[in-house]
Amino acid sequence: MTTAMDSPGPNKMREMAITVAFCLGWACASSGMIMVNKHILSELDFKFPIILCSLGQFSSSILAALAINMGWSEQNVTYRPDAYLKSVVPIGLFGAGTLATGNAVYMYLSVAFIQMLKAGTPATTMVVMVLFGLETVRKDLSVAVGVICLGCAMSAVGELHFSTIGFLLMMASEVFESLKCVLTQVLLDKKFSGPIEGLYHICPITFVCLIVLAAPFELGTFVESEAYNIMLASPRYFLFSGLGGFACNLLTMGVIKRANSLTFKILGQAKNVAVVCMGAIFLGESVTPIQTVAYIISIAGFFLYQQAMANKTDNSVHIKASVQLLPLAKVDTDRP
Repeated sequence: MTTAMDSPGPNKMREMAITVAFCLGWACASSGMIMVNKHILSELDFKFPIILCSLGQFSSSILAALAINMGWSEQNVTYRPDAYLKSVVPIGLFGAGTLATGNAVYMYLSVAFIQMLKAGTPATTMVVMVLFGLETVRKDLSVAVGVICLGCAMSAVGELHFSTIGFLLMMASEVFESLKCVLTQVLLDKKFSGPIEGLYHICPITFVCLIVLAAPFELGTFVESEAYNIMLASPRYFLFSGLGGFACNLLTMGVIKRANSLTFKILGQAKNVAVVCMGAIFLGESVTPIQTVAYIISIAGFFLYQQAMANKTDNSVHIKASVQLLPLAKVDTDRP
């Protein structure tokens, strides 16, 4: 029989509801952004992926600054110029690389295949962490990464419309994403008061990096071809892309803050499965039987990876507790 002591209180229920709302909101916003950007790049023939993803960073910068200046959000962290250059700029640079290559890949590969390749992100993350000395090569991690790589390789073999350029762009996007995550862990030792403050510090430099990157590759052609007419002819898609980018950025930080990074990764995998299905149903993309098997293998490897990381955390806590007890054991031993 459940008593009042056993049932969660109103505050806890409210917090749980808010967390669930953040998770569902992020999944919907992220999936919607994928579909809209794919439509803009492919159907509207807007061949400027860097400019397109800069819209989300621009809107995030403006709206975050507005929220803080209006007193709707707090600003607890202040960086000196040298500290900002060392801590935030590298994250913005690799974030820009992730967005640019990740958006460009939709011009070459199907939505379903891209989501399958995204399952390989833990593999690149582990390699980068090993290079930065944040992780050591362990058997359980190596097995998990091997299973993930096998699944990604099988999905590539099973792809009917494989593009070497698209595949290389996707690999570059995953490497940039891994570098961004690792640098965030290494360099940002201060916690922001909330998602808005995180956007306030990171999005402006990401936007600047995207514009610098677009200058030699896209801006000239964008002006010469008068591609801005595409934006004027279909403003609702570009408006959704810009505001949707802000929503995705905000909800991403909100999910991680209210839940944890592991929950966010697992939620991301569940969302990827949904996007693969949406690509097949709404965009008419082909998913071969071998790709279905390959994706299941990649997801299994992902959960092996998470289990390996969880085992490392448990072992670290156990070792730390044992070390803390060592002085007491030595004192007992030295007693006459």
